[in-house]
Amino acid sequence: MKSPDSEQSFPALGWPTVLVAVFLSAWLVFRPFGTLWMFVVLGTALALLRVLRRLVARHPTSRIDRWCRTNATPALFLAHLRHGGNRAWLHDAQWRTVRGAAVFAIVCVTAACFMGWDAWKEDQALNDLRSRGREVTATVVSVTGWSDADEALHVDVRFETPSGPIREDVDLEGDALDSRPGDQLAVVYDPVRPATVRLPSQLDGHAIGGLVTGVVAVTLLALFVLALAIRDGLRAGRR
Repeated sequence: MKSPDSEQSFPALGWPTVLVAVFLSAWLVFRPFGTLWMFVVLGTALALLRVLRRLVARHPTSRIDRWCRTNATPALFLAHLRHGGNRAWLHDAQWRTVRGAAVFAIVCVTAACFMGWDAWKEDQALNDLRSRGREVTATVVSVTGWSDADEALHVDVRFETPSGPIREDVDLEGDALDSRPGDQLAVVYDPVRPATVRLPSQLDGHAIGGLVTGVVAVTLLALFVLALAIRDGLRAGRR
């Protein structure tokens, strides 16, 4: 027969499951890197989580190990927060708003990190295009995205390179929004990474400004909400 501890050590819905769910959800939404790196990063994170848990388990009398055993699953952790099973000061009723604000801040900061990652990748791609990009004439194969005003936002283009034909999706702007299948379109591609294709008008990097603004705005919003919640918690503690 299995001991009760063995069942608690490998719960059906433990923290690794939550980590995988959150990581995959974020990756599907933001796609900061390719599928291969997704598996590498996820596997590394799970391995580090297991190593840390083993290191903590070597000191069964430590406060960290007791906390890990008490909150072995997300369900137990939420139950302790709700019913006060954990006597830590942060679990007091006066900090309920702070806990909610902290979760909101974590979500906002995570989104800001992904936006910053996208801005950095776009900046690197544009630097490569400006330094070694080649301008060619591409043929619009199909429209892959439309605006509410019936304008083409994304098109699939095909163009010739010394290594062979390339077919990639391109974001449109300006006069290129009227493009239709069969039209000719000037694009700039990276000979080292032919999948990197932009319009000549996009090489100045003006689109990155929107991402940077979004990072700053989301981060400031998270800090503002968290600061207000902490202030209210401190005021409630003085009463």
